[in-house]
Amino acid sequence: NDVFSVLSRFLFAWEDMDKRIGALSGGEKNRLQLARLMILKANFLILDEPTNHMDIPSREAIEESLSLFKGTILVVSHDRYFLDKIATSIVEIRNGKFYPFYGNFSEFWVARENQAKKMGARVSTRSRQYRKSIMHLEKDSNRGGRREDRSSGIELRISELEKQKLKIEGEIARVFSKRDHVQGRKLSANLEKLTRRIDKLYKK
Repeated sequence: NDVFSVLSRFLFAWEDMDKRIGALSGGEKNRLQLARLMILKANFLILDEPTNHMDIPSREAIEESLSLFKGTILVVSHDRYFLDKIATSIVEIRNGKFYPFYGNFSEFWVARENQAKKMGARVSTRSRQYRKSIMHLEKDSNRGGRREDRSSGIELRISELEKQKLKIEGEIARVFSKRDHVQGRKLSANLEKLTRRIDKLYKK
């Protein structure tokens, strides 16, 4: 009875008890594995895209069951609504570094967008300063002009890439809202590459 009580929370009916595991769909296997961990009373779960291949009722069942889980859950997911339901902290991995944030995904994304806007404002200010610097260099080319011109060129390139980064981050927010995991992964990969390019330029 206790086993069936747990299985029923994961949308398994009594007649499902006689099914062979090999006959289950991908989403049903995911639900069964999570139910098994609950029955074993695990206190630490590591989940990789647990809502993949699931319909809306199945996702809701998983969200409800995991929200009642008393232990710790470490999850990787592109499903922002799932993360909003169960996450109490987010860890962003960027350029090989960990950036913790305490709150759900929506709170994390708002904070990240606010930070990006501040960065954009600083970039715009620097761009104006760089343009003035180039005008100055054109008037005074006899004082190490080549080296300073190269430096200003790098800074202008950083400014351009920072603007591209802000645009990609906006696109990521839109595809997450549509639950488009495939496009979300592609954009996230592009964002990571772009961030690495910017970091390399900052080091020059």
